[in-house]
Amino acid sequence: MGVARSELRVLEMIRDLGKVACVSKIGPKLGFTTGYADILIKSLIKGGYVARAGRTTYRLAPKGKRVLEGPPEVPEVKKRPERIRPEVPKIGKRSKGVRRKKR
Repeated sequence: MGVARSELRVLEMIRDLGKVACVSKIGPKLGFTTGYADILIKSLIKGGYVARAGRTTYRLAPKGKRVLEGPPEVPEVKKRPERIRPEVPKIGKRSKGVRRKKR
């Protein structure tokens, strides 16, 4: 399951608010209603990104922290050396000034 942009904003807000956050603080700070913020948090709980810290407070789960850290760095891939192609003479080259007739 991926994280939607609005869910990612909720994860960032929980991180920015400290160890725990409640819906009544998350929603208004993001410009969401508390009802919509609650729906997003429930979705994040179901996905394992957020955990309950209390009856009305939430904290980031390890999976949510990993999402905020970003993707793991991928080692740089070495490019293959370019193949050297031998020069091949072109055959059937027309001389300048000679045009084919249109049919």
